[in-house]
Amino acid sequence: MINRRNFLRNASLFTLGGLMAGKVGNAVAAQPATSAVFEATAAKNIGLQIYSLGDELYKDVPGGMKKLKKMGYQTIELAGYGKGKIRDIELMDFKKMADDAGIKILSSHVNPPVREYTKENLNTIKEFWKKTADDHAKLGVKYLVQPGQPSTRNVEETKFVCEVFNEAGKIVKAAGIPFGYHNHDMEFAKVISGGT
Repeated sequence: MINRRNFLRNASLFTLGGLMAGKVGNAVAAQPATSAVFEATAAKNIGLQIYSLGDELYKDVPGGMKKLKKMGYQTIELAGYGKGKIRDIELMDFKKMADDAGIKILSSHVNPPVREYTKENLNTIKEFWKKTADDHAKLGVKYLVQPGQPSTRNVEETKFVCEVFNEAGKIVKAAGIPFGYHNHDMEFAKVISGGT
């Protein structure tokens, strides 16, 4: 059983060991924080998904990209793609802003503009993925990811979504990009056959 005294002793030893083990030590205390961050991340390829920045990035995208680079980020994953744009910025203009800051666009999270997949809108979804794959191939991304599953209320709808994902995967793969899926906890909800 651990008591407060043992916990504090172990935590102190752990912290001291961490300070002594790395390059951090006294050298970091004498340098600005950005220098320490840069040194620690220089040997690593650190990326950020821009969705996590919300509206903050769009106040000044070129300046925001430069700030990200200064913080040590080398790559980004896009979010907010639609109709050849990231939000209201043309895709290639967005790429130029990233390139100018020294940041590489590695991947993109993309959702078709429909929340429910049906046989009636299947061609619309396929056309969306063709344009999306073409646009992102021009960017040179390494991955295209669908972040989330559309609405499913039963086993049959879930199977259909899987079929649509397989079609999207073929379309994206034909453009030379692997297709991925980013799930969330709600997508593990139990569905029954024929249920609504």
